[in-house]
Amino acid sequence: FRFRTTTCLQACADKLKREVELYGIPPAFPPEEEEESKEKGQSSGDPTKEPKKQKSKVAAKTGGLKYQWQIMQAMGMSNEEIGKFSEAEYWLTYFPPLAESDLRSLGLKVDWRRSF
Repeated sequence: FRFRTTTCLQACADKLKREVELYGIPPAFPPEEEEESKEKGQSSGDPTKEPKKQKSKVAAKTGGLKYQWQIMQAMGMSNEEIGKFSEAEYWLTYFPPLAESDLRSLGLKVDWRRSF
């Protein structure tokens, strides 16, 4: 068994770095734009031309959270802990022990002595 790392980790770390640069630690995100949602929701009065309300795959996965910081807060992480994730290497030290613990609790038989 091996833990596979991908560019997704680097992308998340880069996104966090960008959020920290723009909004600080802890971030002060700008308020949501309600005008955009009102414009999208306006109807022409013709039910055949009503815009369909579709939920994107990303919105479904994130629960509607827009920023990476918010997604990690929803996972129960503190602001201090989230700040460390702006470095891609930290992802590699944080999640593998959690994954190993979860796999052990599922009863997976792995020779963990060979991990590096």
